[in-house]
Amino acid sequence: MALAGDQRKTRSELVAQRTAESRTLAGLRVERAKADGERQLAGADLGPIRYLATLLGAGDQEVLRWFILVVALLLDPAAVLLLLAAASARRSKRCLRPHLVRSTFDSCRGDAIEGHSG
Repeated sequence: MALAGDQRKTRSELVAQRTAESRTLAGLRVERAKADGERQLAGADLGPIRYLATLLGAGDQEVLRWFILVVALLLDPAAVLLLLAAASARRSKRCLRPHLVRSTFDSCRGDAIEGHSG
């Protein structure tokens, strides 16, 4: 009888341990699924780079470095030129604004004076 009681106790401990390990395994599977999803998303983002690498016969990393370099060399000067153009446009508006306000005011005042004199 004592042997049967020990075996029941051992079985219940094994069932509890198995349940705990099943929960741990389920959690690890969820994490793995998340990591696989992120990996697929990153692979989709690198698709054009891989295509270009295959087309040029070079490695992904090398093509990516050249792509970043080309983008930096082309877009940074364009951004600087846009900033200069915006500053220039703002400066020219600032110079023209008082002139436009005065001429509009003067023309309105002139119309009012003509209306009273006639």
